[in-house]
Amino acid sequence: MSSSPLKLGIYQHAKNKKLYSVLGIAELGSVTSDSLSIATAKYSEDPSLELCVWLEDGRVVLDHQGLLPKEFDTSIPYVLYQAHYVSEEMGDRVLWARPLPMFIEEIEYEGKKTPRFILRYSIE
Repeated sequence: MSSSPLKLGIYQHAKNKKLYSVLGIAELGSVTSDSLSIATAKYSEDPSLELCVWLEDGRVVLDHQGLLPKEFDTSIPYVLYQAHYVSEEMGDRVLWARPLPMFIEEIEYEGKKTPRFILRYSIE
């Protein structure tokens, strides 16, 4: 995690103002039978896609099980982050996976450029 531009902590989404805990960085890939499944995460760009979260050899791996489009870039890291709210549609404290470049990018909001997620409390 030290090579990532992202700190562990609580972030606020620029548009919806809701809080999320960043839990770490994961990679897309396939896992072996020796891996440990620990959770499922919704893909931020299509919440109907759920990714299995695995621990394997000290890595966190998102197994997409062939559910993502073929043109999907599997070489980029993903941010695992958990909602601090209950959603009638999605449930309680949903775990999300978003490509790191999208998580840290700037967006246009209310006529200004702002980070999509703003660090509010760092735990590092």
